[in-house]
Amino acid sequence: MAGMFGRAPSTLCHIFYYVVEFLDKKLEDFLFLDTSRITNNMARYCAAIAAKAPETIAGLWGFIDGTIHPICRLCQGQQAMYNGHKRVHPLKFQTVVTPDCLISYLFGPGDGRRHDLFMLIERRLKEVLESNPEFHDKLIYGDPAYGCTNVFCCPYKGCRFDVEKRDLNKAMSGIRVSVEWLYGEVTKYCAFLPRYPPI
Repeated sequence: MAGMFGRAPSTLCHIFYYVVEFLDKKLEDFLFLDTSRITNNMARYCAAIAAKAPETIAGLWGFIDGTIHPICRLCQGQQAMYNGHKRVHPLKFQTVVTPDCLISYLFGPGDGRRHDLFMLIERRLKEVLESNPEFHDKLIYGDPAYGCTNVFCCPYKGCRFDVEKRDLNKAMSGIRVSVEWLYGEVTKYCAFLPRYPPI
């Protein structure tokens, strides 16, 4: 991109972050959590997930997950961006996706080294959901990093399950993949943007 725009990579990085921060401030309430749309459609969301999920699952309205977008290695401050698990320097995003395939909550970009749970605590999503009576007895399904609380539920952990728990994990894994599909859609619609590292 430096050759395309005739600017140094560090300048392009500053411009990118300026635009992201500008949009974040302008659209903060809408981007944080679209509570009005969620509460208006809560019964529909729960019914859609319940139709695909095992009978023991009730009150699920969305799925939470984090994703990374690799970037070029930084000249300075690269330690903050390095993700040892994926071995790249990425920007990290966290989303809650509802059954209508819309992102209802977005947090990011964050440092690539941050864990999903750190991002969740940083943005205080759990506290916001707990303080709103519309979300009482309603759950978001995520991977085991989010834990099982009064707001989040996750798969059973470990390797020794009875058949019921194993089947529940398998069924919910198939439903939860919709979050990954959405990330794939975003990548597909932004295919005109150059990717690093090239695929």
